[in-house]
Amino acid sequence: MASIKATEAGNAALASEPSQTQAQAVFNYYSLHTPPEVDDVSILNGTSPNITSCDVPVADLRSLPTPLSSYNHSSHGFQILHQPLPINPTHEAVYDSALMRTEYYPSIIALLKKALGARSAVVINSTLRDTATPDLTTFDPKHPRPTPGTRGALGPFYVAHSDYTPAGSRGQLRAITRRWFKETGTGDGSTSAEERALIFQLRDEIIEAEDRAVRAAGLDPGDDDGDGRGGHWDWDGQGYEGPRYALFSV
Repeated sequence: MASIKATEAGNAALASEPSQTQAQAVFNYYSLHTPPEVDDVSILNGTSPNITSCDVPVADLRSLPTPLSSYNHSSHGFQILHQPLPINPTHEAVYDSALMRTEYYPSIIALLKKALGARSAVVINSTLRDTATPDLTTFDPKHPRPTPGTRGALGPFYVAHSDYTPAGSRGQLRAITRRWFKETGTGDGSTSAEERALIFQLRDEIIEAEDRAVRAAGLDPGDDDGDGRGGHWDWDGQGYEGPRYALFSV
C-alpha cells in the first residue's frame, strides 16, 4: 500500500497542471508479507486469494509539459531512450527468431552500453505477451520464459511486480553457464567471441566476490535448494566489492 500512497501523492502534486490527462486504473498487488511459493501459479492467472485490487489515478506522462527525455533512472526510477528500430515492428518480424537474434538483440546491447556506460551487456530473453489467457498446462515455474528468439508467447500478468529482485538477479547471472550462448542461439551472429569472453570473465569475478561476501555473512554460498531459499538467496547484499551489474527489463 505504500506504493499506492506515493502514487496518489504524486498525482495530487500534479493536480495544478491544467494540461495533464488522467485515467483511473486498477492495480493488483500480492497482499502477503511473505513471498509466495515458487510453484504457486494462481498468481499468474489472477485466481490467487492473496491478490488485492486498488483503484489508482494515473497521469499520462505525455500530457505533461516535462519532456519525456528528461526522466532518468537516478531521479525517477525509469528512463525513456529513443533508438530507431533495426527491424520492422511487424508480427512476422518479432516472431522471426533469426532476425531477432542477429538484428534486434545487438541493437539493444549497443543502446544499453552507450546509455549506461556499461562494459558489457547481454540479452537474456525476449517475451511476447500476445495471448488472452496464459496456458499453464506445461508451465515450469523455475523456467518460466521461452528460449530467447523462439516463438514463445505468454499471457497477461495480473499482478504489479518487479521482474528481478536482487536475489533473482544473482540467480539469473549464475544460470548463464558456458553453454548458455549455444543453447539459446545467441552466439555467432548475435554476439562476438570477445563479447562472450568478457561476459564470462565478469560473471566469474562477480560470483567470486558475492560468495566471499556471503561467507563473511555466515552463510554457505552453495546452500541453494533451487526454490529461492538458502545461500545467496538469503544474503542481504552487504559487503560486496565486485563489479557493479544489474538485470532489468527493456
